[in-house]
Order: sequence, then structure tokens, then C-alpha cells
Amino acid sequence: MTKVAFITTRIDRPSTRYRITQIIPFLQKEGIKCEVFVYPKDIISKLIFSLKFKKFDYVILQRKLISKLEFFLLKKNTKNLIFEFDDSLIYEDSNKDAIISEKKKRRFDYIISHSDQIIAGNKYLKKLATQNTKTIIIPTTVDINKYTTKKTISSSDKIVLGWIGSSSTLIYLKNISNLLDILYEKHPNISLKIVCNNFFDTNKIPLIKKEWKISDEINDLHSFDIGLMPLTDDLWTKGKCGFKLIQYMACGISSVCSPVGVNKEIIIDGVNGFHAQTKEEWIQKLSRLIDDNNLRLTLGQNARKTIEEKYSTQSVIKKYINIVFQ
Repeated sequence: MTKVAFITTRIDRPSTRYRITQIIPFLQKEGIKCEVFVYPKDIISKLIFSLKFKKFDYVILQRKLISKLEFFLLKKNTKNLIFEFDDSLIYEDSNKDAIISEKKKRRFDYIISHSDQIIAGNKYLKKLATQNTKTIIIPTTVDINKYTTKKTISSSDKIVLGWIGSSSTLIYLKNISNLLDILYEKHPNISLKIVCNNFFDTNKIPLIKKEWKISDEINDLHSFDIGLMPLTDDLWTKGKCGFKLIQYMACGISSVCSPVGVNKEIIIDGVNGFHAQTKEEWIQKLSRLIDDNNLRLTLGQNARKTIEEKYSTQSVIKKYINIVFQ
């Protein structure tokens, strides 16, 4: 039996939930034994941590840019060490102008060069890992049996524009709040629902604040009529894996997104959602969806099909097993 160890920094991190915890039942069905470990914080524990992994056939280190010494000890005690990441780890985030962190880059380059294999979340991230020829792309996915399709399409009487995410990405939604106020003047039947652990206030558009809870996540998504994924265009956001879009689309919800990074691949403009770059485009595309129930339904159905074929755990698990665990 193949034995695999996953190393993460936090069990409750979204990347852990969707790129590790979610896929484990699928791996176990194929006879692969999996264990998850949280990387320790104190120095002594870090130094002895690597001794746990001699019995495993594969060890997958997720995102953590450990020091050269820590990586050396881990590599020394593993048969196959794989590094997997789903963000532009060498950059600070957009709130810090997406500048390169020299410390992060040094660690990143060393880990990429000395890992046995790399798993990147998208094409842009793969380009950051060119030092390692054994780099594959595995997108962030959802279990389509859990992410069910929204059962009803709202009439044009009341339309909910929805956004779900963490407080660190809320700034991208806030950046378009003024245009949503303008949109509300044109369409007084709309409201904005934010599902998060933090919020901001709007000037005109009615705002629904819902604290994010994992137990409510699917129901919250089903309450959306139109999903929003605005982004700035910078080196940090280019590495994003489009997970909000994937969540909306899996539930059959039509979406409007900034065509940045992988968003341009996930959404085919006018087929399974809309791209919007300028203020005018955001207002135009959202207006079309607000006014046309059938368009929302059609794009939502196409969106669900896209997820089933390309971004569901069910669709990528064979590739994961056949390529990663050769």
C-alpha cells in the first residue's frame, strides 16, 4: 500500500481543506493511505519533525517556505519529497504592492530546485517553478457531490450579488463598491451579500452581512444570483487559483470576474460567465445578468459543466494519482 504524508501549516486553511483534506477520501478509495501533519513552530520540534517521514513513500509539503536546514533534514528523511503551492509565494500580497520578498524568494528557489516534484495550482505558478522540470499543474477543485447546483433561479424582482472569501481578499470587492452603488441606482432590485469574517459598509446598495461558517457555505452560495470576483492585476493576483469562481460555478451561479490570471481560463467570456475590466464593463455585464433570467440560467448551466469537466475533484483525481504517485 502506498503511504502519503501531507504537511501543512494549518488544518483550517482553505488550501488545506480543498487541496489536501478534500482529496484524501478519493485517494483512500484507490488504496492510498494518507496522513496529515501540521508543521511545528518551535525550533526543537522542527529539527526532529523530519524523523516522522521515513515510513512514507511520498511526502507533500504544502506552501510552507521552510529554511534550507529544515528542508535538508526533511529531504534526507523522505523517499520522495513533493512541494505543492497555490499562491505566488515569493511576492507580498496586493496590499503591499506585490513586491518580491528576497527571503521568500531564496527559500522558494531552493525548495523548488531540490524537491523531487512540484505541484503548482495554475500555469502562472508553474512558470515560477521552472528550475524543476518535474512540475505539474493540479487546479484547486471542489467535490461536485457536495457543491450541488442551485435549485431555483430568482426572478428579476430581487437579485442578490454575492461575494464569499476571507478578509485578506475583501479589498478587491471594496475596490468596486462605488460602481455597485451606481449599479443600484440603475437597478434598485439588487442587493450585495458578503460572506466573510469581516465587512465594510456601502453607501447606497443594500448590504447583507453574513459571517462565514463552513456548515453554511453551500446554502450561502445558493443564496447568490450572481457571483462576483473582482481582482487587481498584479504579480500576486496573477497567481490566484480562481477558487471563488469555481465555488460559484459549481453551484450553477453565473459570475462576473476580472480577467486576471487563471480567471481568463476558467471563464470563457459570454459562455460560462463574463469578464469585466473597466467600470463600464462591470456595470454593463452585471446589468445584462440582472435583467435576463434566462441568460443567468444558461451561463450558470455552462459554468457547472465546466467545473464537472475540469475543476472537480472527481475529474482530476486520476491525473493526480497517475502523475504524482508514479
